[in-house]
Amino acid sequence: MQKLGGGYTGYFNEKHNKKGYGGIFQGRYKSVRIESDGQLIAIFNYVHTNPIGLVEPMWKDFIVKNKSESLNFLKNYRWSSYNDYIGKPTFPHVIQGDFYNDILGGSKRCERAVKDWIDFKANKNLLRADL
Repeated sequence: MQKLGGGYTGYFNEKHNKKGYGGIFQGRYKSVRIESDGQLIAIFNYVHTNPIGLVEPMWKDFIVKNKSESLNFLKNYRWSSYNDYIGKPTFPHVIQGDFYNDILGGSKRCERAVKDWIDFKANKNLLRADL
């Protein structure tokens, strides 16, 4: 992974004339063994809701101002594979959605898992406000 990351960084910096900028990734490559279905679902939610940070900067701190706007952004975000998992193919030749669809029980359940995760983030902030 280090060789791949270093090679791509060199290519990117040369292509975009970025001399002396160093790495383009946020640190060293790290992998974690997935031990349970619950952990796998959490990773699915994390990966597919991560782009919400572009419209909700405090997303990771459980501050979501507009849940419906966040979900709409996610559904329209071009670079996400989320739509592939909810039955609206964006990258059909790249994404093999059967794995998560089998685990979660279909595209509607994939969509529900992400919506529930957004609700959880937003509601956790509401709980903090009540304290």
